Amino acid sequence: YDPATASEVAVFGGRGPGGVLSTPVTATSTQSGPTWLNYFATGGGEVRAPSSAQVISVDQIGGFHSVLLDHGNGWQSSLFGLSGVLPAVGTTVARGELLGQLPGTPTDAAQLRLGISYEGRALDPRRYVLPN
Repeated sequence: YDPATASEVAVFGGRGPGGVLSTPVTATSTQSGPTWLNYFATGGGEVRAPSSAQVISVDQIGGFHSVLLDHGNGWQSSLFGLSGVLPAVGTTVARGELLGQLPGTPTDAAQLRLGISYEGRALDPRRYVLPN
């Protein structure tokens, strides 16, 4: 975010332009909004850290877990829709490290929501996710 121009800058964690988050789950399709990206996937699928981070919160909301990750330099991402979470709060995770699973079995459909923010301001995550 560039305060001088009040516009988004496609930079994540100061590492350069373009997307830098790995896709957290193998998805069959996606749906997006202005500040979120939904992944539709097979139940029981593995959810992985989109980038190296520290786990700063794990919550349960409506029977699903959410994980908030701090990537440093003001960048955070959130993942909602897990059935279980492996790392504890305070744990440092590497890109691609297992965070948990999606609910259900391989015959079920599941959904995972990804959000990203910079200095507390929600951004469009599509600009920051690497293509598969």
